[in-house]
Amino acid sequence: MTDVFISYSRRNKTFVQKLNQAFQAVDRDVWVDWEDIPLNADWRQEIYRGIEATDNFIFVLSPDSMASQVCGEEVEHAIVNNKRLIPIVCQEVSYNEVHPELAKLNWIFFREEDDFDIAFSKLLDTIDTDLDHVRTHTRLLKRAIEWDEKKRNPSFTLRGIDLKNAGQWLSESEGKQPQPTPLHTQYIFASDRQKMKRQSMTLGGVVIGLVATIVLAAIAVKERAVAVEERNHARRQSVRALTALSEARQLTDDGLEALQYAVQASRNLKDSEANFPKDLIDQTTETLREAVYNIQERNRFDGHEDQVNRIAFSPDGELIASASDDNTVRIWKRNGEVLHIWQHDDNIRRVAFAPDGKTVASASKDETVKLWRIEDGTLLNTFEHGARVRAVRFSPDGELIASGDDDGKIRLWTFEGRLLETFTAHRSELNDVVFSPNGKLLATTSHDLRVKLWDVEAILNDNVEVQTENDEGNNNVETQTENGDETTPEVISEEDVLDAEDLKALDPEVESGGEVAGLEVTDLDELPEDELSEEDLAEESNLALLDGPQPKQVLMGHRDKVWDIDFSPDGKLLATASSDNTAIIWNLEGKPLRQLKAHSNWVRSVSFSPDGKVLVTGSDDNTVKLWSVSGILLKTFIGHDASVRSVDFAPDGKTIASGSDDSTIRLRSVEGAVVEILQGHRSGIKGVRFSPDNLIASVSTDNTLKIWNRDGARLLRSVEYESGMRNVNFTPDGQFMITAGYDNILQMWDLQTILMQDSVEPMRRFVGHTSTVKNLSISPDSQLMASAGADGTMRLWQVSDGQLLQTFEDIHEPEVTDVSFSPDGSRIVSVGGDGRLKVWSIEGELMQEFQAHEDWINALYFSPDNSLLATASGDKTIRLWQWNEGQFETTPVAVLEGHTDWVWDVTFSQDSRIVASAGKDNTVRLWDTQGKLLKTLAAHRNWVRAVSFSPDGQKLASGSADKTIVLWDVDSLEKMEQSSDDIGLDRLLALGCNWLSDYLATNPKLTEAEKSVCQGIE
Repeated sequence: MTDVFISYSRRNKTFVQKLNQAFQAVDRDVWVDWEDIPLNADWRQEIYRGIEATDNFIFVLSPDSMASQVCGEEVEHAIVNNKRLIPIVCQEVSYNEVHPELAKLNWIFFREEDDFDIAFSKLLDTIDTDLDHVRTHTRLLKRAIEWDEKKRNPSFTLRGIDLKNAGQWLSESEGKQPQPTPLHTQYIFASDRQKMKRQSMTLGGVVIGLVATIVLAAIAVKERAVAVEERNHARRQSVRALTALSEARQLTDDGLEALQYAVQASRNLKDSEANFPKDLIDQTTETLREAVYNIQERNRFDGHEDQVNRIAFSPDGELIASASDDNTVRIWKRNGEVLHIWQHDDNIRRVAFAPDGKTVASASKDETVKLWRIEDGTLLNTFEHGARVRAVRFSPDGELIASGDDDGKIRLWTFEGRLLETFTAHRSELNDVVFSPNGKLLATTSHDLRVKLWDVEAILNDNVEVQTENDEGNNNVETQTENGDETTPEVISEEDVLDAEDLKALDPEVESGGEVAGLEVTDLDELPEDELSEEDLAEESNLALLDGPQPKQVLMGHRDKVWDIDFSPDGKLLATASSDNTAIIWNLEGKPLRQLKAHSNWVRSVSFSPDGKVLVTGSDDNTVKLWSVSGILLKTFIGHDASVRSVDFAPDGKTIASGSDDSTIRLRSVEGAVVEILQGHRSGIKGVRFSPDNLIASVSTDNTLKIWNRDGARLLRSVEYESGMRNVNFTPDGQFMITAGYDNILQMWDLQTILMQDSVEPMRRFVGHTSTVKNLSISPDSQLMASAGADGTMRLWQVSDGQLLQTFEDIHEPEVTDVSFSPDGSRIVSVGGDGRLKVWSIEGELMQEFQAHEDWINALYFSPDNSLLATASGDKTIRLWQWNEGQFETTPVAVLEGHTDWVWDVTFSQDSRIVASAGKDNTVRLWDTQGKLLKTLAAHRNWVRAVSFSPDGQKLASGSADKTIVLWDVDSLEKMEQSSDDIGLDRLLALGCNWLSDYLATNPKLTEAEKSVCQGIE
């Protein structure tokens, strides 16, 4: 570890050398890239490792570092890892051009006119502040990153005094800088879970320094000799501790524990005679509300003693089968009750239900396939394989069973156990086998990187099919009998191939490769030829054939072992999971349509939803991810402590199950308000806005303006510009867009021209600001535009010709952050960094002014019914102001409190009932106009910078620094609001306990005390 990392532009090297010498003189370790990066290293990764391993990130501010892309990347990586940032100035820079995280901090000045020694003394004082806290932050971050990179292997978790100290550090970190990262929290909680597994400890063994609080509270409650006030204090501390635990568990996606702790805290609150302060009552109730309405984990099955290799739902969805390295198959009811436990002599790799749900097949390393009857658990049959069996599936009619082994062989059996066919399908281990929904095709995957499709009827008839391509490019099949006689070639049935119309129905962008919503589409033809050996190329062209039946198709596109495969319900698509960290969606002609790239480790499993619109993947990065069939990442579930080897959808499509190396099976509800996640921007989102006809526009510091269809599944247009853009808005008639840029210019764009033409330029430029244009507002009649500038001015423009009509000078300090026309267009409202709100006439007369916030006001928005104005501030609040006859009541109607950091943006729903806010705390929050928090939406992994409701009221879009836009379903959100509105503690407890009922009743890892947490609650 080092004391400091210095990020700088090479043009400031002389200054940095002087700074480095000063650090060396006081014996401080410095990471500077001119001496620490080996010439043959991946320099970017070395830089990132240097940032992760340092206690303090020093950024040398100068015009050159502001313009450096590398410096910008270094700052972003430091922010992601919650490093202590120390900005120092060696040359004058514009405050408005500095990254917000650096801009808000105290700068230390090292300019030529400044005393270097005095400045360096201030720098050392800053570095030495909270030294123990910062060093622990760095040390734990390094260990957490190593744990994450090692597939979150439990052997890398904390133990003993390290775990205790980490828990204490986490519990004491509130209010200190730098704050723990989510990875810190996940790592410490994973370490705690491992401790509980080792010691069979219960709630009293939970870490993060709250252990002692809870235990002492319990002792204090029981100690008759302790004074009443001391007992009440202990009870309050216990409630605070449990509430904090619940909030922390929500961050790590441990929904059941989060809800369990919230219920326990609320019960303690409700059942105690102690007087609890209002803030604790409100916090505990709100934490329970969040736990109840955010939970997606339905149940957790604990029982296997080793990794879970495969899970499968029964056809009716009432049972779940699991196969494990503990040599057992378990049949579970949905509530977690174990119905059967069946034994093999070695690890069990696969398990599958028969289509009628009455039989289960299991495949094992003991070289057998076994059939079991569900009704009474009887072993019906054992099929001897002669090699370790890795895969087994039933045909759709239940009459055939296909199994695959380590030798790459496929065996086809009758249900009664008669062996029909054996043939070599792959040159290496065969990992999975699956029948198409119509039973005509058999798909196989292997360590040899290939996916193969086989004609089942041809195999059973001992025919050999070899697909070739004729001169016209048609896919034909040459059929050869055993004696080599050829028959007339026949065209593959089109019903088995996804045609162009089908593809267009899925996504019009799917044709001929390209990029859809920012995700790459990899074709077979695009694979580097140098990655394929001569043998590979020979097999690809069907020149080197294995003995026996030949595949109808060989699908090549993965660059590493292919583990899993699934057909879409209509049989027109295939999805595969691979050790190359990707999943690929294919058509039956062997063309890769989508490559899903978001996992950071091997993808082990993939499954289509019953309606074919969604896929789920499980990975060695310990996550489960949901995707749209068009390739958009919808949701990431964390929570497992080790590799996720198997995922499956329930037949109703509402639940997914995942089996993991952590020996657990988790059931999660996939019903929710997230409709789509839009990916494609290469940098953080700054602005998002719906057009009057429900298109979506987004702008980013990546210098692009993107237009999406209303559902977000399709990127309609991406326009490149020479500078980053700060915001975007549509004219009320929807014909034009205006963007505000970091180049100090506003640009007007014709929407139809953007959508129809390949090359497009702005139709008009509005030039006048001398610094970044922060925001803009267009008058209701589309004739005028007001703009807010970081130069401290508001400017009024004529939209039709770009003429600057008026400049309002120095109206806010240090800058004007947002402006808006009043509903009738007669007034302009401005806000700024001084926290003041001002009302102006169109002619430039100041009509009203008052202090609205004590910190920066970042955004304002009028309600559609014209009665309220919302302001969002750096003071972590949103305030609602009554608008009446051209002026505001200077006392807010409501103060919306709940965000834990700056509020960047605010908007109203179309019916003016709901306020949506975007926060630096990575959340979107929904409120009523009385100030009540209705819902916290946590789908982003970085600051949320923008929110916008669609004109039809059906969608809410949120844009984030995590480079994504999330679309939320408003109907679902309103149902959540209605269900949570006016619900008291008793009702929340009942809802929480109803959700927990199966988990508490059946999980064997819980103690009797934990199981009784809901006793008496109805």
